[in-house]
Amino acid sequence: TVSASTIDIASGTVNFNGDVDANIAVKGGTVNIANGVDITGAIDNTKASNTGYITFAGSSVVSEAIGGTYAFNTITTTANSTASLQGGVNAQTLVFNGDVLFGSNTTITNGINFGANSGGLTLDSSAGDATLTALVTTSTNNKGALTIQGGNTFTAINQIGSSGKVLSSVTVADSSNASFSSAVYATDLTVGDGSATFGGNVFGDITLHSGLVTISDGVDVAGNINNGDG
Repeated sequence: TVSASTIDIASGTVNFNGDVDANIAVKGGTVNIANGVDITGAIDNTKASNTGYITFAGSSVVSEAIGGTYAFNTITTTANSTASLQGGVNAQTLVFNGDVLFGSNTTITNGINFGANSGGLTLDSSAGDATLTALVTTSTNNKGALTIQGGNTFTAINQIGSSGKVLSSVTVADSSNASFSSAVYATDLTVGDGSATFGGNVFGDITLHSGLVTISDGVDVAGNINNGDG
């Protein structure tokens, strides 16, 4: 375990193989975080936008923001991992393998793509209302599970899925609220006892339990709206 106020990384590659209780300031180079290592603090890019690399080699939690000053170039998560990124995230590219959770405002400039090794993508608003600014796509039709959870509202600004390459599922968990500003393409969309607002066209079937679905003016639903409670 490493405990400090701030760890400065000027260049090169730094491997963290034990938990870190400190803020990490990256001024160039690569940070590798081993499986099972948690970071209690922020990981900041203090050099320039779209520089610096972070790799999660397994399951880890980062409690504070990633890329608060400048966006990182690339964040990579490995297959069969679970990266719980509880603070805001700002990066040019996400190499998305395993499961990833975003717990605050997140911007991924090049979008988030469900590839062969991608697991589930979770947007968690437990810490407060949050926004995802990233196009969400899939390389394979009917692949990719997006879950929105937490007691507040998570807003997805950009399109989810695309024509011919839809996500397998979009789920708004119980006691959760989601707002979709753009079109959503998914085979199944499920809303529990929370709410979902659709500001763009919906392509897929919606199953509504005891919650609320709001369809904005001018928005079309190319699918069925089913009562999940019978």
